[in-house]
Amino acid sequence: MISLSVLVSVLSLAHGQRMPDTLIASGQSTETVDHVRIAAGDGALYCAWSKGGPAGEVWLGRSTDGGASWPLVQRVDQLAACGLRDVQVAAAGDAVYVLWEACPLFGGNLRFNRSLDRGDTWLTVEIEIEGAQPGTARDPQLVVSGSSLFVTWKRDADVFFSRSLDSGATWSAPVALNTPGIAVLHPTIAVDGSSILVAWSDTRDALGVTERRVYCNRSIDEGATWVGELPVTDSAGAQAVIVGPPRLAVAGLEVSILWRDTRDWTGSVIYPERADLYMNSSNDGGATWRTANRRVGPALAPASVQSASAHVGVDAGRVFAWWVDDRTAPFAANDEFTLYFNRSLDGGLTWLAEDREISDPAHPLLGAESPPHVIARGVTFYAVWWDTRNDVWFAISMDGGLTWGEPKRVDLGTTEGNPTWRRIDVAMSESSVHVAWREQGAFALDGIRTNVLVGILPYGVGSAGAGGFVPELDSTGAPIPGTSMSLDLTGVAGGAPAALLLGGFQTSIVSIPAFGGTLLVQPEATVPIGIVGTGPGNGSGSLPITVEVGSGLGGLNVNFQGVVLDPGSATGVVFSNALELWL
Repeated sequence: MISLSVLVSVLSLAHGQRMPDTLIASGQSTETVDHVRIAAGDGALYCAWSKGGPAGEVWLGRSTDGGASWPLVQRVDQLAACGLRDVQVAAAGDAVYVLWEACPLFGGNLRFNRSLDRGDTWLTVEIEIEGAQPGTARDPQLVVSGSSLFVTWKRDADVFFSRSLDSGATWSAPVALNTPGIAVLHPTIAVDGSSILVAWSDTRDALGVTERRVYCNRSIDEGATWVGELPVTDSAGAQAVIVGPPRLAVAGLEVSILWRDTRDWTGSVIYPERADLYMNSSNDGGATWRTANRRVGPALAPASVQSASAHVGVDAGRVFAWWVDDRTAPFAANDEFTLYFNRSLDGGLTWLAEDREISDPAHPLLGAESPPHVIARGVTFYAVWWDTRNDVWFAISMDGGLTWGEPKRVDLGTTEGNPTWRRIDVAMSESSVHVAWREQGAFALDGIRTNVLVGILPYGVGSAGAGGFVPELDSTGAPIPGTSMSLDLTGVAGGAPAALLLGGFQTSIVSIPAFGGTLLVQPEATVPIGIVGTGPGNGSGSLPITVEVGSGLGGLNVNFQGVVLDPGSATGVVFSNALELWL
């Protein structure tokens, strides 16, 4: 096994971000594109969005080359248009699922479609998970676990749940999870194995009309039965105003819920201007909760900032929180916010004494209008946001959130400052981290664009060797610091001499005819790779690679191509496709 830093030490490298980004689809006439979502399945990446203004259509794009191209873009809803919103997309294996709220101006109902073959075919008639009902449906969420699908939503004052155990073919009758008639807001769902938790805020303990408390319900049998509601907010916060949605994360028996409330604010409760972050945790899957809530961000005095867009993650005793607040520009007219991060290594009992600043305060986020995203694998975190420069930005932490790198621009397909809209989503596949966003162009023409923050993208095609077999270069794992991966060369002649060509940055991407094939990487170095197996097309070999933490490789681009000396080929030399690696 070789380390990535040693592997690239001989290359002429530059650090940056993949350029340009990829345009999936553009708007037409004055249509608007909205509700951009992205999800990763096995060997495919999906992006879903709504477009068309009040009439509404649901569209989905598919990429099978890691986001490098999106040749399949199709409409997935069929019923008469009556408006839609809150499009959700999820993927598992070869299946992709899309959920949306239809006819919101007429009460709204939840509709669903699916494909079990990576988007090639769809149900000819979309499914109504909840048909026409009195009241208004809001805030649908879709979670997938294998062939099981779970959906929560709010209708008027209640939280509802439905499930499918057969990849969306049939759905259970909706069930209410809360005490009926209590004013519920912002349900959220998390799933781990057969355990499901749903959290929300409601007014059952309120003394007035504005106070709310966080409650949750849980199931340990995939939603067949529910244990019952439990309060998450402690007595000190029972009469606080819960601002915005609670956020929920689960990993095995570890559960954390994060929310913003006004318990420390002494001003108006009708229009609270200062909301702090509080959280609670459970180490038995949500059966019991700590009696006292914990405040996140202890470096600041209580009720000293206005926060927004708070989120939480949990993993192996570690709890992570990220949010925006106005500490650098208090009471600014446009709610000018900066993105912050904090973590706990003891289940939320104690937190870092100083919050970690991720974004640049000189270029603020505009509060809840531009919610940021943070996604993690191991000790590596990726934060993505939109700010007042009208661009999408990201930053990486390779040490569990303690330090963050310099922000880099993501939307590199257009001029800096070209209007990008605030609809951003992030997904992690086996090999890459992807971001999708809506871009607003001239004359109200909207587009959907994607880029890869870190990962591996294939490009080009190889040449045929003995027996007509074309070598294929692929990867196992992702170039995530603190992990290992491998580059895998297959489909070659057994026992043939082979090597990987290496080139640094995008200037090394070429297309030069050579030996009856195409040289796709201008090589600066070669690495031999041993081939095992016998016979044409039966040979294979791998190069294991470790990716070090803190190796200073952030923003690195390296390109690889396999070359094989194959006496059974027409020219004696064959090439594989190439791989574009970003760290």
